[in-house]
Amino acid sequence: MIALLLAASPALAQHYRWDIKTGADQLAASVRHQVATTVDDLNRMVRPPHGATAQGRVFPVEQTVYTLTGKLLMYTRESDGDIHMVIQDEATQATLIAEIPDPDRVSEDSPWRELIGTARETFEGEFIPTSSRRDGGRRRIALSGVGFWDIMNHGTGASDNGVEIHPVLALSFP
Repeated sequence: MIALLLAASPALAQHYRWDIKTGADQLAASVRHQVATTVDDLNRMVRPPHGATAQGRVFPVEQTVYTLTGKLLMYTRESDGDIHMVIQDEATQATLIAEIPDPDRVSEDSPWRELIGTARETFEGEFIPTSSRRDGGRRRIALSGVGFWDIMNHGTGASDNGVEIHPVLALSFP
């Protein structure tokens, strides 16, 4: 199925670590560890050595589901269909990126496809993402998702160490 998705969309084939981001990799089903955390705590994590992400899912961050709350500063729909959100720590000014993939671009084999779809529906029930940056109104958001080491400087609101929540598996606006 993954090969069909990649063949149908060459852009997906070039998408940075798409299988890890969407749970299409072989280790996705083993991601069960859950940790309550903060944006600030995630920003303080030590980035893995250069090249570690080329080896697959990086333990422990990419094998953990993190639950956190924060303020939604900004959101946009990226060209790959992801909803890109900037989340700010409620106690500090630390920020990080959290992303909800387009469930239609997630492999049917991903154990997270349904959760991603539900998170996306919840977000789109409150906001209308477009390709232009939109202000999140500093609205309080609670979310759960898998940690991910992205490229450094992945845009406005990126954490200092490149950690993200990608994919978001659940969210609410308490």
